[in-house]
Amino acid sequence: MTIRQSIHTFATLLLLSTMVCHAGIPWNPFKKKAKKDSIKSEIITSQKCNNEFLDSAAVIGIVDNAIAMKVNPWQNDFRIPPLDTLEFCGEKISMSRYDLRERLDRELLAFQYGHTNTMLTIKRANRLFPIIEPILAENNIPDDFKYLMCIESSCNIFARSTVGACGLWQIMEATAKEHGLTVNEMVDERYDIEKSTKAACDYFHKAYDKYHDWLTVAASYNAGMARITQQLERQQCKTALDLHINEETSRYMFRILVMKKFFENPKEFGFKIRNIDLYPPMEYTEEYVSEMDNWADFALGQGINYSDLRQANPWIRNIYLKQEKKSSSSAKKNRHHKQSRSKKSRSRNRKSRHSKKLDDVSNVSSSTSESVSTITAEVDTTSNPSAKKYKVLIPTRESIYYNPQKTKAHNKNWITE
Repeated sequence: MTIRQSIHTFATLLLLSTMVCHAGIPWNPFKKKAKKDSIKSEIITSQKCNNEFLDSAAVIGIVDNAIAMKVNPWQNDFRIPPLDTLEFCGEKISMSRYDLRERLDRELLAFQYGHTNTMLTIKRANRLFPIIEPILAENNIPDDFKYLMCIESSCNIFARSTVGACGLWQIMEATAKEHGLTVNEMVDERYDIEKSTKAACDYFHKAYDKYHDWLTVAASYNAGMARITQQLERQQCKTALDLHINEETSRYMFRILVMKKFFENPKEFGFKIRNIDLYPPMEYTEEYVSEMDNWADFALGQGINYSDLRQANPWIRNIYLKQEKKSSSSAKKNRHHKQSRSKKSRSRNRKSRHSKKLDDVSNVSSSTSESVSTITAEVDTTSNPSAKKYKVLIPTRESIYYNPQKTKAHNKNWITE
């Protein structure tokens, strides 16, 4: 590393450390602001410095550009919005108490400087909110719970946590099955946008019947109803907002509140968003299938590729789809009944040791053959017209090759330029 490279690297590290020391508020060593035509370069530079490990060559380019522009590349227009009162699910929450105000302030700062996830979330939300909002409304769940989904997955339909929670709502496998979702090697309905949202709504209803407070419902979605109920009783509190609880859940509630604040007015957070920055809703045709030998062949037959099919149907988890084969309880009962009846018949008709052996052999063989035929009939669902059918979405060509210039914002307040 040359002397010039060392100087530039030291200058950049000094600037980054100054930002940290000032609680995330960047220090601007330059007196003049950037011109309007330099904003794009400023944003690109800011993204690189906040989200990537930079080598010495990259550092040189960043500092040189910043000096030429006479701006601090990490500077933004962020101003913390008023913190007196916030609203969640129609209920006003006062931030006058110092601990609530400072917990919220922490999330405001953390949220603002997480540029990548923040931008990706609102981009994806423009596509997902038109699907999510009607489902919440149909199930009588407050619209604000869509922000909980944003916190859970950043609106990433393929999101999966290290502990195995999956989908937009980050549902665990056991919870999914409790709410009627199919999870196996071929299908995982936690990734189905509509079905997983309905399952989340079922949980919210059960939690609200227990707590009668929507923010406490949100906290229980993170920590579990058992833990929230236990802590409410021990600490003699009425809502989770007043609990002294693990840091993750404590921050979780305020992250939802900040997410809502951001979506209501991104400009207030210093973000610059245009229509072309957002992802438009997709248009689909629908097919219903119960089995599929090869999804790739199916996709090609629809004029798309396998990747397009998986993007539109993230619940597909394998190249094929077959009905699960299960022996029913009725088959087991029939087998047991036939075997017990054979034994009674043998005991009544014993005449000699030789005849007994013959009777035993014939009865066992007939019982076995009948049982096998019964089981085979029960598990053969390949031609069963009542087999479970899955809705498959086929994206239209216009959606696959959409024109960003024609993208419309789901909420006009999102557009800041």
